[in-house]
Amino acid sequence: MPKPTILLALDPHSAAFCATIKRQLQEFPADQTCLIQTYTLTWDGQAFGFSGELDQFADTSFDLAQTHSKQAYVSKIRTQFSEATGELQTALIELLKTANQSEEAIAAKRQGVEISSSHRVYLMLSGSNQFARGVVFDIVRLIRWLFSNYFADIPYSLEALLLLPGLFSQATNADYGAAYAFLKELDYKMTSGVVIKGAQKVSPFDNCWLMDGRIGGLRDNLPSYADALAGFLTVEPETNGLLIGAQKVRGKIPAYSSFGYGELFFAGETTINRLSAAFAADIIKEQFLPKAEFTPEAIRKCLLDAKGFVLSEDFSNAFLGLERDNGKPVWQDFNPRLEMRAGMAQEYGMELQRAYRQFENKELLSYKRTLENCCKQLQATLTAFLDRTINRYADATPRGLHEGARLLNILTFLYLELQTDAIGDQSQNLVTELRAAEAFLDSRLQVTIDQEATQKLLNQVVSLKLRQQQLQDILAERKSEEQLQELQTTQKQLETAIAEYRQALNAEIEQARQIRFMVIARAREQAAAAIVSSQNHLTLTENQLETATDQLSELLAEENKFRSQYLVIYPIFLATALLGLLILTGIFSQSALWLLLQNFWANLVTYLLWTAVTILTYLGIVWLKYSTNIRDRIQKVQKQIKRLESTVKATIVELRRNYNEQLKLEYDLYAQNLRVEALNYLIKTAKQRAETLRQTLTDLSEIYNDLVAQRDQATTKFSEIRLTVITDADIDTYSNRHYG
Repeated sequence: MPKPTILLALDPHSAAFCATIKRQLQEFPADQTCLIQTYTLTWDGQAFGFSGELDQFADTSFDLAQTHSKQAYVSKIRTQFSEATGELQTALIELLKTANQSEEAIAAKRQGVEISSSHRVYLMLSGSNQFARGVVFDIVRLIRWLFSNYFADIPYSLEALLLLPGLFSQATNADYGAAYAFLKELDYKMTSGVVIKGAQKVSPFDNCWLMDGRIGGLRDNLPSYADALAGFLTVEPETNGLLIGAQKVRGKIPAYSSFGYGELFFAGETTINRLSAAFAADIIKEQFLPKAEFTPEAIRKCLLDAKGFVLSEDFSNAFLGLERDNGKPVWQDFNPRLEMRAGMAQEYGMELQRAYRQFENKELLSYKRTLENCCKQLQATLTAFLDRTINRYADATPRGLHEGARLLNILTFLYLELQTDAIGDQSQNLVTELRAAEAFLDSRLQVTIDQEATQKLLNQVVSLKLRQQQLQDILAERKSEEQLQELQTTQKQLETAIAEYRQALNAEIEQARQIRFMVIARAREQAAAAIVSSQNHLTLTENQLETATDQLSELLAEENKFRSQYLVIYPIFLATALLGLLILTGIFSQSALWLLLQNFWANLVTYLLWTAVTILTYLGIVWLKYSTNIRDRIQKVQKQIKRLESTVKATIVELRRNYNEQLKLEYDLYAQNLRVEALNYLIKTAKQRAETLRQTLTDLSEIYNDLVAQRDQATTKFSEIRLTVITDADIDTYSNRHYG
């Protein structure tokens, strides 16, 4: 049956002891400790009071040397205490009332806990502390007086818990002397009593408990002493070793007792905590924290896995989808539906340029937006593929987390060539793919990067690595000072070569970027110049075609004139002249005309023959003149017109192609930038995943350390007075046997 109990500390050391006891009591069942209250007497040099904030006034050093300079005279303390009795009386009444009226006591009553009507008051003090010695009997007198006047119907016991100097460090003879003097005074008052009111005297304490340092000082064994006092406060006086009786022994009342308190129990919760912490720590250590192997074979395997990652179909197919939208190519050539009419070259060029601007602002912009969407999908696909690969690595073996982190480091290592051990061995990772993506248009743009310096340094690094390995193998078989010095020299040369290679590679990468920037600018200028040149050539050709057409028209007019003159006009004129001559002859001499006609009919065949010869000769002369003066020039101009027409058609095709090439160049540059951006995003993601894995490993290591600490803290070594039936060694043996 729990009793309302008050534990009152009278000095800082006792306050520290009571604070520890209060914390220990929290581990006991609530029905045993709900009525135990702890307070300390406070004094600031002027005023006295009571406080439940023990830690605020506690001195946990338990060092008497630090209190010597703070001691005050006992008489002065008693005088100030007597002056403050009125205020302390009110505070003490309230303190005694709360013993069975606290929230804990009320809650216990509601739960049906039966509470004893008897009260217990314990005064804890250090026997060598002058302040405690100065006030203890006045407090005893005040408590006795209050119970006799205000709480007369409440049975109670007032007991002392006296801490002897052996419990404290740096105890001197003066401390032992002060404690002895207090014990003598206490022994006298226990026999003669203290005055309560009038002539009424009672013994100051019903029982006195003495505590010495038999098992060690308070500072080093505070939990053990706190366990003892906590158990002492939760048991009945009849079962705690109290010497009961009123018969005097050698003239003394048997009022002094020392107590022994022990507990043998099975620490089930501690055992479970220790086993679970050990089991969890073993799981983390064996399944998540094994270190990755750093053998040459393991490194070569990781290099091959990195190469296999970038050469896999999933990786390649992801980039193939960058320029395809729903299976169709994103790019469609620039092919406006325009027809050039004769003499409209300038207008055709303007229409073509207008169509070019429209294509650039509409179709090309749409293609770029499609590429952006495809790039986002590409990034998501590559990230998912990377995550699947790393998850497969992490799940493959207990070393999976470390091996996954190493694979990610290899995939993002800038100087991957330095990991190779043979000349010509082409290792690949995301960085090499990034360089290849940056050089994707080099052949088209005719970009040439000088890699001779870096290749030469790389060959030197590989040679030095091989030489280093040879020297290490030789030294493994037999020790040689000369070989050791050569190995050290080779290592220094290798470090220098690696540093020079990194510097040269960085310079080469920066130079390549500058060259590509200038070449791209030049390619854009050349594309624009090609369009202008084609447009100018089209205009010039069109002008030449117009000139040739005009020349042909003039020649055809001249041909018509020639034909009319020599084939119509001149023959008609000759025929008219002959006919007129015959008419004139007939007019002036009909006989002559008749003779002429007879002669003509007589020699008709001859005249017809000569007439035919004359006509043919005339036609031949006319044809010769036509061929030499007109026909050759017409044919030449016609050929020129055909050639110019072909040139115009070819120039139109070339102009369209130049516009298309310029647009395609912008599209390809944009697609290349997105390809580079996707790889940079994947590299960044891989670095983030590597950091996440490293952080995960760090967290797992911290969890492992915390579990080990929890296992070590879950100990069955409570104190010398609380022993368990199973030890830490027994728990560890069981754990190793079943889970080790």
